This record gives sequence, structure tokens and C-alpha cells, in this order.
Amino acid sequence: MAFIKKGQKVSCLCSLFLNNGECLDENDKEPLPVIAGCTDKGNAISKSVSMELVGMSVNEVKYLKVPPRFAFGEKDENKIFKVSRYQDGVRNLGDELTMEVIVNNKTEAVDGRVVRFHGEYAYVDTNHPFAGETLTLRIQVISFG
Repeated sequence: MAFIKKGQKVSCLCSLFLNNGECLDENDKEPLPVIAGCTDKGNAISKSVSMELVGMSVNEVKYLKVPPRFAFGEKDENKIFKVSRYQDGVRNLGDELTMEVIVNNKTEAVDGRVVRFHGEYAYVDTNHPFAGETLTLRIQVISFG
């Protein structure tokens, strides 16, 4: 059996999952071309995933945990804003709205979703919906050479 060596061209299929098994993304039709063990920023996948390909063989599958800092970031409580529950767009939990916030002395429009109500206020979370989540990457080698 042949094994992938650093620097070899590899074609692989990748799928990204939440911990509950929901698939967020997959490339099941067109294999992804990658250089195994490549640390170049031009590589189609991250350095750490590229290194995981070294030593694999055709049709082998690996499941890799992707911590929040390498996925959608950690959940940042400073990105949850308290707004009037009577402003436009704030009706129900999960409602999405765009709001203006000040970042580095500049006003920016950010998207958020209503995550809770308390009295006269609604709390709008502008973190990515998957911030703080550890994801699972399924990678399968299709060919290499």
C-alpha cells in the first residue's frame, strides 16, 4: 500500500460538520487539489490539515476536530448588544437585523440575531452563528501522486 509523502499532490473530499452531525459544507462532487504537508498560504486547506494528509492512503478517511479559533472564532460577549425590544426588526427570538455599531471609532453595519428578551430590552448577538463551536472535518483521500 502506498502512503502520501510531504509535497505530493493530493485530491480529497472534505465535509464540515457541527457536533450534532449537521453538515455545514462539503465538496462531494469535485475533489479538492492539495499539496500534502504544504505550509504555503496558497494551499486550498490549512497548514494543519495539509500535514494530516501525510501518511494517508487512497480512500482513507480522517476526522479532525476544528477548534473555534480555527473555525468561526470564539464567542465574544462584547458582540451581544442590548437594544430596545420595540425597535424595527425586533419581534421574535431568532429575528435577524442589521444594526450600526462603533468599531475602532468607525460606524459599521453588522448583522445580528435576537437571542433573548428581558423587560424592555432585546439582546442581539452579532457573533457568527457558529462562533464558539468545535467543528469536525471529514477528509477522504481520492488520489495522490
